[in-house]
Parts: sequence; C-alpha cells; structure tokens
Amino acid sequence: MKLKELKMNAKKQARGSDKHSTGKVSNLVDNLDDSMQDLIATHARKFCVMNEVFVSSAAFLVPRSQGVRSDDKDRWQTDESALDGLVAELYEEMPLSLHRLMKGHSSFQRTV
Repeated sequence: MKLKELKMNAKKQARGSDKHSTGKVSNLVDNLDDSMQDLIATHARKFCVMNEVFVSSAAFLVPRSQGVRSDDKDRWQTDESALDGLVAELYEEMPLSLHRLMKGHSSFQRTV
C-alpha cells in the first residue's frame, strides 16, 4: 500500500475513534487494521533510523508536556527533561493523525 493511502486510513481511523471517545482513546483502536499497523511500523522504523535507536519505554502512552520541544537547550540537564524531550520528539516526528493513538495504544511501544 502506498504511504499516501496509509495516511488517509490513519486519518479515517483517528476520526472514527473520536466518535466513540469519552476522553480516552476508544476501544476501537485496540483493533487496529493492518494498514494502520503498517503506518505505525513505517514511522517507527523511520524514527529509529533518523532520531533515536533505543527509545525508553517510559516515553510511550504519555501525552506531550505543554511547551516542551525536542530542541530545547535544557533537554539534557536532567533525566526528566531528557524524557520530556524524547516524548516531544516522538510527537514532532509522528503524523498528527497518529497523536491520539500515541496516548493510549500499545502498538507504539511494541513497534518503536
């Protein structure tokens, strides 16, 4: 499947999960279709090659902290700021259509 088609499917999946959401990611995302899994895997591989080879498991299933950027000059001052920077980097590199899933679906942790 072409990347463009995968992105379109991701947008459809994200919109569909909003309809059934109660503030958390819907149960619908627990059953991601193959195209969505492929999209996650594609971006995960890209992230590992271009950004971070080893990603801490603490960086997954958490929302991005407000105002934190991956290129913040204080990113490496503490362990907490390094983790915040890594989470920010994940959100900056992943398509916007996947951000909602990143907060609550374990596929990201397993794949990246």
